[in-house]
Parts: sequence; C-alpha cells; structure tokens
Amino acid sequence: MKSTRLASLLLLLISLVSADAGDGKAIKPLKDAQGSQGRTPGEMLSKPFELALLSPVQIAGKDAAIGGLRLNLIYGTNANIRGIDLGLLNDSQGDGCGIEFGFSNSVGGRYSGLQGGVVTFVNSDFKGVQASFLNVVRGTQSGIQFGTVNYAAQLGGLQVGLFNVAGSMKGVQIGLINTNRNSGGLPFVPLINIAL
Repeated sequence: MKSTRLASLLLLLISLVSADAGDGKAIKPLKDAQGSQGRTPGEMLSKPFELALLSPVQIAGKDAAIGGLRLNLIYGTNANIRGIDLGLLNDSQGDGCGIEFGFSNSVGGRYSGLQGGVVTFVNSDFKGVQASFLNVVRGTQSGIQFGTVNYAAQLGGLQVGLFNVAGSMKGVQIGLINTNRNSGGLPFVPLINIAL
C-alpha cells in the first residue's frame, strides 16, 4: 500500500514537472563583447524542479538552471541552482543561492546561503554559512565557516574549526591551528587570529 502511494506521488511530480517546465521565460542572457544579447549555454530555461539519479539521468538536464527544488539521489549537476538543493553529490556548474545539504556540495561559481555536508567547495565568492568537515572557498568568504578544516582564499568573515587557512584575511579565525599566508593577521597562531 505504501509503495503504491509513493509511486503515485512520484508519477504525479514527474507529470507536473514535464507539464510545467518552468515559467517559459528564459534566464536573462549575458551580453557579449559587442553588447548584443547572447544565449546562455543550451539556451537554458529555469525549471522549478530537478530529480537526478546519476547525471545525465535527470529530468531537467545538466544545462538547465533550477529555481526551486533539486533532489540528487546519487549525483546531479545543473547550470545554476536557486532554492533548496538536497542529495548525495550536488554539483552546480555556475552560481547558486539558497540551502544546500549533501555529502558533497560543489559550486563552479559564486554561492550565497547555507551549505552543509561533509565537503563543501565553492570556486568563487561565498556569502553565508558553511558547516562541513571540509569547507573550501576559492574566492572571498564573507560569512562563517564551521568545520574541521576551513579554507578561504580571502577571508572576510569568521572561521571556526580545528584547522583554519586563509590566503589573506580581514576577519577572525578560531581554532587549534590558524594560518594566514599573505596579508592581515599573523601568519601562524593557535587559538585565535584576528585581522581587522
């Protein structure tokens, strides 16, 4: 009985997603060097829902931008994600914002919001809260990182963990080992490192 209800609910969700594949409005295209409107990769449409088993086996497709809910049963990847992102291995090729929880979260661009899991990786700037075993921000981190190991290329907020590493910093590190490779704060100090 339970499995019949679950299957019916899943079929209903799939039919709703395929019937309403977004609001029909394309994501605003980027302007090219001549100032004309270019197309985003794959001429993406914003989709309200994504269900991925193992990319490329997913409803919306890897080139789609998701504005709503994404569920990644094993691994899912999309162009951009705005909203709630849940799964085992979550991947976004571009930017993201919202709430993201998974074993591994990887964002190819910027991210703002809340990320949690075992490993979180943002290839550009981050604003918000990261709470994972390993947090990595390859751009400017403005917010809070809670983890065993925290890394930010440019720390502009707070790192709390056993090992905190910053390329440069204007913020606070609290942990067993705090290192800062370039400007601001001390290069190595236990317990607390501050650069204002």
